[in-house]
Amino acid sequence: MARETKEQKELRRAAEEHAALIAKQAFRESMPERLVEIQRLAMSVGIRTEVRLTGFGPEVRFNDNDGIDETLSYNSEEWEVESLVRRLNETKAEQDARAARHKLAQDLFNTLTAEQKLALKENMRYLV
Repeated sequence: MARETKEQKELRRAAEEHAALIAKQAFRESMPERLVEIQRLAMSVGIRTEVRLTGFGPEVRFNDNDGIDETLSYNSEEWEVESLVRRLNETKAEQDARAARHKLAQDLFNTLTAEQKLALKENMRYLV
């Protein structure tokens, strides 16, 4: 393969920079809808959100007691948004799994007789 000339290298770099700029602009344009979606997801898993209006647009702060304390705005980087969405989805998956285990335990408990339920309730702390 022939070596790239200086002019070709500059043209390739300019094209890459232009493509990156277009991608970043598209990301920035999608931020209002993304912020609303992320806020809705956060509220569905019980994470508090605060919206603050600034001169650059709204800032949405996500806060809970389990380690999520993030602020997103229209100027947030894509990796920040993806990181928060990933953490929110993990939280949602944990909550769904916990709910499924609770339902399974409840269904199993309902199949027991009254005597078995009483024995289980009396000795629960010894079984764990």
